[in-house]
Order: sequence, then structure tokens, then C-alpha cells
Amino acid sequence: MVGVNRELPVGWWHRRRATSPLASVDRDRGRGLSLFQRARVAMTTEGLRRAGGRGLRRVAAPLLEVGTLALFARELDGDLPDTPCPDGYRVREASAAELDAVLAGSDPERSAEALRERFRRGDACFVVQAPSGRIVHTRWLTADPPYVPELRRTLLLDKGDAYFYDGFTHADARRLGLDGVVRCAIFRAARTQGFSRVVSYVRADNLAGLRAARRWQRPAGSIRHVRPLRGGPWLFGTASIAPLEVSLEPNLDCDEGERAARSLGWRRWFEGWQAQPQENRSTGFSALPDEYFTATAEFVADCLELAPAFDSVLDVGCASAGVTGRVAASSRELTGVDAMPGLLRDAVRAGIRAAAGGPARFVAADARRLPLPSQAFDKVYCLGMIHTLPSRQDGIRVLLELVRVCRPGGKILVGSVPDHARRWRARAEAWRRGGMRERFSLLASLLLPGPLKSVARRLAGHEQSRGLVYLEYDFDALRRRLESLGLECRVVEFPGNFWSRDFRLTRSNLVVTLPE
Repeated sequence: MVGVNRELPVGWWHRRRATSPLASVDRDRGRGLSLFQRARVAMTTEGLRRAGGRGLRRVAAPLLEVGTLALFARELDGDLPDTPCPDGYRVREASAAELDAVLAGSDPERSAEALRERFRRGDACFVVQAPSGRIVHTRWLTADPPYVPELRRTLLLDKGDAYFYDGFTHADARRLGLDGVVRCAIFRAARTQGFSRVVSYVRADNLAGLRAARRWQRPAGSIRHVRPLRGGPWLFGTASIAPLEVSLEPNLDCDEGERAARSLGWRRWFEGWQAQPQENRSTGFSALPDEYFTATAEFVADCLELAPAFDSVLDVGCASAGVTGRVAASSRELTGVDAMPGLLRDAVRAGIRAAAGGPARFVAADARRLPLPSQAFDKVYCLGMIHTLPSRQDGIRVLLELVRVCRPGGKILVGSVPDHARRWRARAEAWRRGGMRERFSLLASLLLPGPLKSVARRLAGHEQSRGLVYLEYDFDALRRRLESLGLECRVVEFPGNFWSRDFRLTRSNLVVTLPE
């Protein structure tokens, strides 16, 4: 096994720190200190070279942001250390019901909304509780592909990988070894849950974080990034946590605040659908002829090779069942899922029946956490949905749920998804179809650096609609991600006579086959 297996005594960190009184100052927050005093603290704890470099980077950040991320991993297939807590302290997993206490024990820059979103998507929060009952340390664990804000990219994890992030210790509880205690507790909990490895990253200017990571995990490469004018970053270096890789799509993900804004924007969009006649619940709030829905249903049936006498089918993101009702004729049984209960009322009223004669079933649920048993369906499909989710991580989570509920030997279709490889076709199509206002917005998004884009949005009157973002997906990255799980994948284009020009030019479909 690679890594350190020795048990460390409580307080080991205290002996590694400088003995100067300045070392006890909360240098991360610098509360109550002047700029000169903070500089003295930084030079005492980090040295002149590192402190000076960090200061220069902060000054130059609006023009040129430069940094390095160090990647670390810990295999869980051997003996794991069992580092005890100091007397009176206790490490445990917190629940969403303790949000206020967790917030008080977290980095002051975190908001209640951000932590609530972490609990909602299923991330685990490990905390250390002081003798007084107060939470003094927090660290989060997730199985989702993590978004890295410094890189504006997502790390694509291997099957069996977990990722921990956002560790924070209150100033009055530092130098007690709590960081190592929580790391070891997470290693044990992750292995109990079936994970085989825990990965993380640390910024290169975080000396304390680097020392702690090296103590408990093995170095696994680094990634350097350069961001001119706060635009898209240029990446250098490699990650050797095979087959961990950095996704290639720029600007597809967002921080937690932006994720919440996108989620709210799309929810309002679909709530607007409910005020429309059912025939208008399609792309752009416009009515489509029946033959368009029929053509889409035929495409689904062809891709999945539906057998009316045998296949139990699941439609995720079915809305008001415009396509679902037509797919039912090719299905022995059919179940539709959508997150908007209002849209399902009309689907139920339609009285849809599958080929075997039984009524279609409809479930209001979040596709990232389907309340359905594993391996319950022969064929599963999801059309025009994952690109409307708050982030690309959410889309990958939906894909993994589709795999979970599909039986061995079954097929999955993820369709009508904007293809990153066709992004320039999409821009050209938007230019062709748009007016002066839309063309101005398109040029601004392509040419302006990040800080000026918000100004351009306000000038164009688009500030209120920024939550509506179509996420483009790199289908090569999706295929590699799913093939790493032992699945067979192929990218399928819409036929040349498909009814939507936009879909033919800018979107692709992924067909996934599960092994027998």
C-alpha cells in the first residue's frame, strides 16, 4: 500500500510549527491586523520568498492569475491509521438538521445556502465537536466528480473514488491534530461505504495543507493554471491519479452560488410551461405538430431497439409526456419521471397505456436521486434534460443513476444534448437565427474577458436571465467516464431528415449498453 500507516500522537502538528508568538495568529483571516502586521505574520510562517510571491499574485490577480494545484490520493486497500481525538473532542458525521451548527464551524466565507445544497445532493460532512459541544472542524466528502474553481473544470474520478474537500479548523482549535483525525476517520468511513481510494487537491501556496496532505496521502501530480484577465484558464502539468483526468470543457460548471441561481432559473422556466397549453410544452414554448413528437419517439425506439412484448422502459425528464405517450406503444411497461409535479398532472390525465395494456406510471422525483430500485428497467432514456441542470456534475450524477436502474444487458439513451465538439456550429446557428440583440450578446460572450461580461449582460438587459444556461458536454469525456465502468458506449447523430435543424447541427446522443 502506498501512503503512511503510522499512528501519530495528538499534538504532532504543534511541534512542526514555528514557536514565534506570531505563529498563533489566525493568519488565514488576519482579524484585527493591519496590512503591515499581516505581512510580518506571512513572512514569519511562510518565509520571505513564498509570502512575497503570494502577495505579488494577489496584486496581479485582476490581470493575470497564476497558481498550482497539487493532487493527492490515499488507497484504502490496506491497514488504515486510527488516530484518536484529543480528550473531550469527538469526530462524527453531521446531518442536514444541524445546518446552523455546521455553518458556525465552517469557513466564514461559506453561506447557509451553499451548505444546504451540499447536504441536498448527498455530500457527507465530517465534524469535530469540542467538549463544549461546539463544532470546531468541518470537512466534506463526496462521490460526485468535483468542480475545481481554480481550473473552472471538473475532475473525472474513477469508479470507487471518493473526494474530500473544504477542510476548515477554527483558530482556537488548531495545533491539536484535528485535521489528521478527520482525514483518518474519512478514510475508514469511505472504505466502509465501498470506496477504494480518496483523492483531494491542495493549492501550492497553502503550506499547512500541503504538509497535512503529504502526511496522510501520496502525491499524485500537479496542475498549473494561468488565467489572463480572469478569463478561461490555460492548464499545464499532469495528474498521475490514473485514470483521473481534467475535463476539457471550459466554463461548463459553476460555484455553488451560481449553481443555485441556475437551478432557480430553470425551475421558473418550467413552471412557466405549466401556464401554457399542453401542445406548447416544447422547445421555446412553441407548439409542435404531432409528427415531430412521433419522429422523436421513433428515434428513441430505434436507438434502444425496443421490443413491445418484453421491454420495461423508463423515461427520465418526461415533462407532460409528449414523447412518452408515443414511446409507450413500443414498450411492455412504461414509467415516466419528472421533477415538476405540475407537468405530470397532464401526463396522468392523458391515460397513456403501454403495449401490454397496462397504464403508464408517473413519478415526481429528482433524477439525481431516483426513488426506484436498482436494475428495474430493460431500457432507459433521457431526452433534452441534462444540459438544463445546474452543473455538469449534476448531469454525470443523472447518468450514473440511469446506469443503476437499468438491468444487465439493457440499453440507455441520453439524447438531444448540446455537443461541445459542435459548439462553433451552435454559435453559427445562433447567429443565423438571432436578431441584433442576440448577436451582440453572442459576440460579447466570445470576445469579452470575464469581468466585462456582466457589464455587457446588463447593457443587453440579460442580467435577469443568466440562470438559463445550456451546458455543452464533451461526448468523448462522457464515453471515457462510462467505459471506465465497463460499459459500452457509442455516439449517435440525428438522422439527416430529423425534424429539428438545431438538433441535427448542434446536439448528439449517447447510447450506453450494459454488460450481461
